[in-house]
Amino acid sequence: MWHHKTAQNQFQIWRFCFVLFLMASRIVRGQTAESLLLHNVTFCRDHLAEWQTAARCPVPQFSGKEPSAWKWVLGPVVLYACERIIRFWRFQQEVVITKVVSHPSGVLELHMKKRDFKMAPGQYVLIQCPSISSLEWHPFTLTSAPQEDFFSVHIRAAGDWTEALCKAFGAEGPALKEPWSLPRLAVDGPFGAALTDVFHYPVSMCIATGIGVTPFAALLKSIWYQCCESQTQWKLSKVWKISPAYPSMNSKVPHPSICHLPIPGEGFN
Repeated sequence: MWHHKTAQNQFQIWRFCFVLFLMASRIVRGQTAESLLLHNVTFCRDHLAEWQTAARCPVPQFSGKEPSAWKWVLGPVVLYACERIIRFWRFQQEVVITKVVSHPSGVLELHMKKRDFKMAPGQYVLIQCPSISSLEWHPFTLTSAPQEDFFSVHIRAAGDWTEALCKAFGAEGPALKEPWSLPRLAVDGPFGAALTDVFHYPVSMCIATGIGVTPFAALLKSIWYQCCESQTQWKLSKVWKISPAYPSMNSKVPHPSICHLPIPGEGFN
């Protein structure tokens, strides 16, 4: 009976190894997050079968100290569990989509509202669309200013998930979908980025190309709102030039090609 059970476990190990080999292939590996999750589950089952087999082997005779590895593993496991609980709690929070804009350059602009949502220029959020994938969270930089009563993102269709999202909102069709038929979105964040500290230094130089100009849209809009205040002390100006390859970002500044905006602080010379 013992030999029969051991052979059964060994057969399971070989079967799991074969599945791991298939899931680790280049064709399957880069497809979806679900395949990666299945790969991890199979990996855990493989090790569980090995441990069950090892439990029936003769106990080696050696002397050693009391096990202490759990002390080093407990802390990260608790932090990871807390992070998952917080993400699940944020996943349950309602996100209201107030505006959807489809730009000719293949960029989808989403305006959203969420309870107790506070942001700073340059931060990003993680977005999940359960109707597309229940496991994938994708980061997107916020393009709205903290002074506005909503937060927005610009999503460029440049991959399977983003293309599916644009299609779900009707961006590829002649007209966008009605508000009641829009897919549900879950938002986690916002999270910090290097651009959030731009006003903490006497001199800051910000450079971006392509779709990477999105964090500067939020920064420039925040500067614009602060300049409109009656008691502002901002005096100096800088020039920001937008590439014609991304006309969707032109609406974020007064002029489509070159924008002169005041920059705070005396060190911005």
